Order: sequence, then C-alpha cells, then structure tokens
Amino acid sequence: MAILNDTQQTILAMVVEGKTNSEIAEKMNYSKRNIKYHLERIYTYYRIPAKNPQNRRALLIKEVTKQELAKYM
Repeated sequence: MAILNDTQQTILAMVVEGKTNSEIAEKMNYSKRNIKYHLERIYTYYRIPAKNPQNRRALLIKEVTKQELAKYM
C-alpha cells in the first residue's frame, strides 16, 4: 500500500480540523472534485469502507486519532 503524498497529508490534517470539502478546496486552490479524489485515496489508505458514506469522515478521524495515540503508548 502506498503512503499518503504531501497533498493528501495536508487534506487529512484539514479534515481532522473539521474543514469541509469546500473549505479545503478554497484554501488549497483546488476543485472540490480534486479534493474528493484525494479523500477517496485517503479512505482507501486507512481502509475506511464506502458502505456508510455519511460516517466516513468520522471513521477517518477516529482511525487517525487511534494511530496517533498508539505512537505514544
């Protein structure tokens, strides 16, 4: 599995901060479609299933937080 590139890491950080796709797109000067593409790659990297699209962001934040906490234990 490939690692996240710099753009995807930046988008992930903004998602964790609670930014919307529109806010991320505006701040990065990307289209919303481009942000969605990168988010799909991020969801795949973290193995977040597509079956509950309304919960994907919450699952992603939970997974990132869990992994960050594991570094300190």
